[in-house]
Amino acid sequence: MRTFLLLFMSLLLPTTLFSQDTCTTSHSVVSSYDFDETLKRLKVTFEEKNLTLFAEIDHTAHAEKVGLPLTSATVLLVGNPKAGTPLMQQNVEIAIELPLKILVFKKEGTAQVYVHFKKLVPLAKQYFSSNDAKLHASLKQIENTMIRLIEQTVMEK
Repeated sequence: MRTFLLLFMSLLLPTTLFSQDTCTTSHSVVSSYDFDETLKRLKVTFEEKNLTLFAEIDHTAHAEKVGLPLTSATVLLVGNPKAGTPLMQQNVEIAIELPLKILVFKKEGTAQVYVHFKKLVPLAKQYFSSNDAKLHASLKQIENTMIRLIEQTVMEK
């Protein structure tokens, strides 16, 4: 019984840590639109703001190809080389985080659609000194711009 409890607790620990960390390192918005309309609106906004849509990954379609069910889930890889390249010039390892990955998904069993992404400032702590005020301000500006664009695009006024 003790072995079972230890195994059970070891499985729960990473989930608990991840859940707490997610609150501060990511941003989620509930969309006022259905899944397809949310995706369409985001792509139009990104194009209008001269952001590059590097890729669109339809996880649901790929799951269906192998006979597995999955709620609607698509990742948009979006960025601006003018903003991202200087970051990579300072530390090329941040390229693994860029372009930004915007997840649009339908919550299982509901009609609720979410737009979710990881915030840049917490991610960047892995790659840059925390006392670089100019870099921090630049990252915060990119992050805030993305939050504003997403909220304006998918939330009714």
